Amino acid sequence: MIRSKALWLAAVLLGGHVCALAAQPATRTATFSMYCYWTGEATLGKAPGVVATRIGDFGGNEVVEVTYDPARTDVAHLADTLKQQGSFYAYIAPGPEAAKRSGLPATEVKVRPGHPSYVEPKHSLRVVHPELYYLDLTEAQAIALNTWSHFGGPMPNVLTPEQLRMAARLKVRLAGGRPPGEPSRSGPEREEYRKTLVAWLGK
Repeated sequence: MIRSKALWLAAVLLGGHVCALAAQPATRTATFSMYCYWTGEATLGKAPGVVATRIGDFGGNEVVEVTYDPARTDVAHLADTLKQQGSFYAYIAPGPEAAKRSGLPATEVKVRPGHPSYVEPKHSLRVVHPELYYLDLTEAQAIALNTWSHFGGPMPNVLTPEQLRMAARLKVRLAGGRPPGEPSRSGPEREEYRKTLVAWLGK
């Protein structure tokens, strides 16, 4: 009861934004090997519950590391998404217990501790639509746009009006110069990147 009243008061004081005070749902990560991490990252971007993606090399294999909401998906469902696209080689489990929990056959799991060597993610968006890649996107926006850029179809309606205006200016600036830097997608780093981007566009 006391906690409910406290949250109600916080909602009044903060304009209804209780979510900042409520406990955030836990996320988990899973790493998958595949024939092409560009296609794999775009494919996993279609899966419900995926909140972040990174690509890299792990022991000579191209991999995608996925951060996901376990309330909405799991390792087996993510593997199925890759299989439907013909992009799945194996789930890279950090240890035997993770391999057992995955729900996948032993033939589809490789136990390998450690971390990939990461490279620039969202390849299709960066190459085909740099005016969008270099926006101050959230990770969710970047995932949706990268998947669209790779597979085509109607552009997802995920940009704010301000971002749409900035994209038009970015396209002009990028045609005659270098980008403002590698974007950050979350936290204070994203806000700092946004300031850098605005200043760069204003030159």
